[in-house]
Amino acid sequence: GALGFSLASVALAAASSRSHGTPSPALKLRSVGVHGAAAGTLWCVGNLFNTLAVVQGGNAIVMPLSMVTTLIASGAWSLLWYREVRGTAAVAWAAAACWTAFMSVLLAMEKA
Repeated sequence: GALGFSLASVALAAASSRSHGTPSPALKLRSVGVHGAAAGTLWCVGNLFNTLAVVQGGNAIVMPLSMVTTLIASGAWSLLWYREVRGTAAVAWAAAACWTAFMSVLLAMEKA
């Protein structure tokens, strides 16, 4: 699945470069290989734990909690590390994140 799609994407990019008369971009595996492998490994481990949590806690509870965690974590990276949002928009995002986290706690308590 994913390997086939990745290979097809590389082949399409090479064909596009060749048709436009430009050289294909270098893969630069030395600079991105370790980081890409680490990211892929961590994603696979996280996906495994998410699947195990669904088996333990049920699809109706665990999947929304997983999505909320992902949403808040990616938004926090955007806000704190990349500083993509500032001012009142950042305050509004933080309030919405707190509200979402509170509601997810209530959802988790529904199972108990």
